[in-house]
Order: sequence, then C-alpha cells, then structure tokens
Amino acid sequence: MNNLINQMIYYGVVMLITVVALGLIQKGFFWKFIKVKTSMGKLIMVKIREVNRDHYKIGSIEGGWLIYKVKGKDVKRIAIPKDRPTIYRSVGIGFVDVDSEKNAVCTADYTTVSGFDAEKNNDLYLRSLYKPQINDNKEKIMLGLIVVGIIVSLIVGYLVIQQQESINIMVQQLSTMQGSVTGSSTI
Repeated sequence: MNNLINQMIYYGVVMLITVVALGLIQKGFFWKFIKVKTSMGKLIMVKIREVNRDHYKIGSIEGGWLIYKVKGKDVKRIAIPKDRPTIYRSVGIGFVDVDSEKNAVCTADYTTVSGFDAEKNNDLYLRSLYKPQINDNKEKIMLGLIVVGIIVSLIVGYLVIQQQESINIMVQQLSTMQGSVTGSSTI
C-alpha cells in the first residue's frame, strides 16, 4: 500500500511541476486563460496587439463597454461597436482584440474602430459618477444659507415650544389668582 501512495505522490509532484512550467513558459497566459474559462462567460480575454508582440489581459463587458486593467490599477474603458462583430471564440473562450496605439477595438476582419484615450475616458467616467462638484460660488452660498436657515428655524421652534409651556403656566396661575380674588371679594 505504501508503494501505491508513494507512486501517487510522485505523479502529483510531476503534474504540479508541469502546470507551473506551463505558467512560466506562457508568461502568465495560462493562469489568465484558466480564470476566464472558469468564469463561465462573465469574463473575456483581451488580446492587446502591439508592434513586437501581443499580450493578454482579463476584461469584462458592461453596458456596451470593454473594461480591463493595465499596469496594476489603471483601468481602460473602450466602447464596443454594435454594428460590427468584435468578439470571437478561440480555445473555448471569448476573445476581443484591441489595438494599443489607437486604443480601439479591432473587428473580426482586423480593421479598427475609431479610437480615443481609453484611460482618460475611464477617469472622466468615474469622476462624473462619484464626485459631482459645485463649481459656482453662488450655489455654495445658497447651500450654506439653506443650512443656516434650517438650523435657525429649529432653534426658533424649540424656543417657541419652551415659551408656550411658560405661557400656559402663567395663564393657569392667573386664572387661579383671579378665582381667588373674585372669591375673597364676594365674602
């Protein structure tokens, strides 16, 4: 039984070394391929075409945009044209080609769609979503006056409620005093 377990361990080590060697030889493509393949179609392989070599990134398609990361945290957002086919299947996963110089998606016949700066477009998109700024000084002043007005009205309301209680107490005292004065004058 020990011989069988030893043989299984040896085969496992050889398989592990083979998988690690595949990952190293393919310069990371193997692990990206596995991640896209296991995503069941949620992710797509982005083939970035350059002059000297192609490299691969993992991307996704959200609302007609191809979104993928480059160099750590930099995110590129490129519009995908609806009138021409750009996504194709190869080795069982979806691929899309991107021309790195034009920042444009390549169609299936390797013509490019008009491009733009994808990183700046993504920055502008995120800025418009998450950080609306008030640029006009009049708007800032009006917002400040509204806040001050709300605070003043709350303070005045509190003081009126306090005065109402003291007015009610004074009216009660006056009615008891009036009743005692009228009661003593009748005697």
